[in-house]
Amino acid sequence: MQQDVMAPSSPIWTKGQLNFKKMKELTGANDDELAQILKVSPATIRAKTVSGATTTKAAQMIHILNLLWALSNYNEAEVRRWLSEPRIEWMGLTPRKCLVMDRAQAVVEILERAYYGEISAT
Repeated sequence: MQQDVMAPSSPIWTKGQLNFKKMKELTGANDDELAQILKVSPATIRAKTVSGATTTKAAQMIHILNLLWALSNYNEAEVRRWLSEPRIEWMGLTPRKCLVMDRAQAVVEILERAYYGEISAT
């Protein structure tokens, strides 16, 4: 199941361009939550096109979603479930809440450990 987790593999791309509408659908986040996670304005999230600079800002979230996409066996519902399920190791916070709270590195660490076989992601 190993793949290049930075390659555009999760369904958040349209013709090689990052698509925030698809990212919101996959994560279950609204405009404001996704803007907080990516550290951009809600207007940027609503824009029809995504700049290269914004795509660069989204790199960590892209990495998270690509890891989740692979770990969920390419199942959108499972990705949304994992992001919205409270985690004991985060005192009941959901991964999505950790992302909004600027704790993305904690999410990356648990997903990378699962992806590389050190723990179960579920």
